[in-house]
Amino acid sequence: MVHGWHSWNADSHLALTFAIVDRHTLDIDPYAADLGDRAMVGEHYYTDKLPAESFLAVPAYALMRAVVPPVTVDRRGDVERAFVRYVLTLLMVSLPAAVGVGLLWRELVRTGAALSAASLAALGYGLGTLLWPFSTWYFSHSVAATCVLATWIWARRGQSRALIPAALAVMCEAPAIVPVAPALLLGALLWWPERRAVRWWPLAGSLVVAALPVVLTALYATAVYGAPWRFGYEHLAGPEVFRTGMSAGLMGISLPRLDVLKAMLIEPYRGLLVANPVLLMGVVAAALVAWRRMLWESAMLVTFGVFLVIMSGYAFWDGGASLGPRHIISALPLVFLGSGRFFRGPLAHLLTLTSILLMLLAVAAGSVFADTLANPWTQAIFPAVVGQAPLDNNWIELVLNVESIWSFLPIIGLILFAWPIPARWMTALYVPLPGTGDITEAEIQHYASTWWKRSDRPGDRTWGIDVVRRLAIRRPGNPDAAS
Repeated sequence: MVHGWHSWNADSHLALTFAIVDRHTLDIDPYAADLGDRAMVGEHYYTDKLPAESFLAVPAYALMRAVVPPVTVDRRGDVERAFVRYVLTLLMVSLPAAVGVGLLWRELVRTGAALSAASLAALGYGLGTLLWPFSTWYFSHSVAATCVLATWIWARRGQSRALIPAALAVMCEAPAIVPVAPALLLGALLWWPERRAVRWWPLAGSLVVAALPVVLTALYATAVYGAPWRFGYEHLAGPEVFRTGMSAGLMGISLPRLDVLKAMLIEPYRGLLVANPVLLMGVVAAALVAWRRMLWESAMLVTFGVFLVIMSGYAFWDGGASLGPRHIISALPLVFLGSGRFFRGPLAHLLTLTSILLMLLAVAAGSVFADTLANPWTQAIFPAVVGQAPLDNNWIELVLNVESIWSFLPIIGLILFAWPIPARWMTALYVPLPGTGDITEAEIQHYASTWWKRSDRPGDRTWGIDVVRRLAIRRPGNPDAAS
């Protein structure tokens, strides 16, 4: 689902994309009248965002221009504009978010998590956090989150390519330097005592690729603001409250505030744990990883905690029109990467299911809500669900001609299809795998008819994920089996 509503943040990103492709310029003058997120230098308006997210969409929009006319951000209801927004958001925001979910699942399995725990953690991250609602708008949070996740995964493996997503994350969102820096630092600190051989060619290639978003951003800043270290937030031309807030501290970030931290966590206005109770698994995991001395997992959870505290000093910690403290989305994957192996038992299932249900309702009601609402849940989301306010349209509703919350039944079915089932809940249905030799045609047919009650390891059950893997597998005695 991708929302087609007007948004200052999303449209500020897209305005630069449109200007580059349609007008071959960096200013967004034709689009600025309807924007509050804008900067002004001389007599021209520019996006106040870092440009990486806009640059990423340039090739896709250039290809789309072969079939659609030029669009602007201020023609509400324009069919071409809605189509362009949908495609660009799907490709540049929703798809990277989905890739991040896959990376999380694969890394958890690689580091020893049971398939059921990894699947539950991946579902919780992808559909049970703020990542889902903000994957339906052209914001930079989803791309930054996937880049932060990839940085930690590759840094843990000692791979120099971790520099690439780290650079892209920071060029999409400057505060993302907080969650990516510890990964690179820890990777370097662990490499130094071991004296591992340096692979110079991969390192050189990673440095070159990582330099691309940095150099492009520096060239853009020089061309627009006069110096590579200048930002659009230094030239804001929107509401006065933005200029006042961003002038405080470092890019609007001052000393942490306890009252804001409380509001960010437990108050209904923007409470993270109110919207995403699955994050409580991070609290449980923090004690376990410390007791077991799991270095990387401990570093991930501590990094998220530090980032949360730092962002409590941000002037716009609530995210304006939002659902929660959206500026911490880039660090959310660290909670699941650090705690994913502990997603077992009724508590993990209950918290994950509750979070997914809450995010489903929030996405159905529009994903972001005005900062004038003291409690978006009771004033906007729940009323929309019970029919007291309109739900946002999605493509399933339009194609299948079904209304309101019923249009989400296919999504609910997909969630149930992928939901991991603990082994002790299905012991009576378990059918052991054969021991040696090649799989016969009869066995393949038997697998296809009983995939829903099978598993390779104790504790690993899903309703649907195994069916594809099952038909391609070879038994342990087969010399052609993958090692």
